[in-house]
Amino acid sequence: MKTLIVGSLKSEESQLLKKEAEKRSHSVEIFSLSKMTFSGQGNLSITLPDGRDVKDFEAVLFRAINRHIIEAKIVAQYLAGHQRIVLDQVLAQGKYENHKFFTHSRLWAKQIPQPTTFFVLSPINLKEAVRKIKPPFIVKHIKEMRGRDNFRFDSQEELFNFFKKKERFGLYLIQEWYPAKYYYRTLVLGNKVLGAMKRLSLHCQNRPRIPLSQRSKKTGLPADLKNISLKTAHALEIELAGLDIMPDPQGQLRILEINRSPQFKRFSQVTGINAAEEIIKYIEK
Repeated sequence: MKTLIVGSLKSEESQLLKKEAEKRSHSVEIFSLSKMTFSGQGNLSITLPDGRDVKDFEAVLFRAINRHIIEAKIVAQYLAGHQRIVLDQVLAQGKYENHKFFTHSRLWAKQIPQPTTFFVLSPINLKEAVRKIKPPFIVKHIKEMRGRDNFRFDSQEELFNFFKKKERFGLYLIQEWYPAKYYYRTLVLGNKVLGAMKRLSLHCQNRPRIPLSQRSKKTGLPADLKNISLKTAHALEIELAGLDIMPDPQGQLRILEINRSPQFKRFSQVTGINAAEEIIKYIEK
């Protein structure tokens, strides 16, 4: 199978996927979206630097594309229109948006438990948030992934100081904080939860000084964790999803975040599950 991985050559996940695909006799190439030429003269054309059309590939896997989400959707829809295998189909269907609050809103519509969350567009929203949420506050950028631009503020004063920069309005959301020391990371592929690991929360109080390599450990997959993982991924129609899930003070599991095409190197190391192999086998079905 001729397989295209859309992402960075430097990505460890892309290289792991390439290695596993080649083991299974795939012909694999990796290109970033910025290397492609988008043009049209009567019909749409998307070509690689050597002039080949991307539709020459039988399957395409999208990796880190959040900074070029529109371009990724164009490629996905173009290839789906030529009956190529596309992972993730949600891109081809145009239903994916890189916006955390948009994601939360879709999950609330499906009655999926999540933390109390405010999207801060103006000082009015900020004042309403502190009326409903007590410190500490978790503040997240609506587009950044993998923990970047995530903050914990232990007082209203710290929170208000952060939003003194007016350009931050419309870019951040505020969530309630949970005291749990650990959260769960699950990996969903299609209709299967591949596994789960327990990770030390970056925002817990009295966080122990544990080396990075020891901050995650394999854990079981009880029915409630499996069910909320599948329900969430299916609600968003994401085929390959990484979910961060934490129990609230009453023990109910709540969705913190969901990432399309997540990193999985650490997951594989901790759980012993070869996620790259599972993904390649999935597109072969």
